Amino acid sequence: MVISELWLGEGGNLQRTVLVQSQSHVPMIGVQ
Repeated sequence: MVISELWLGEGGNLQRTVLVQSQSHVPMIGVQ
């Protein structure tokens, strides 16, 4: 399992995007 964290500046706010790569599917979870 590979977990990557990307920090994006949107509207002056920081958005935390966690990308989780599984064996069959790649779910994407975004938490503000």
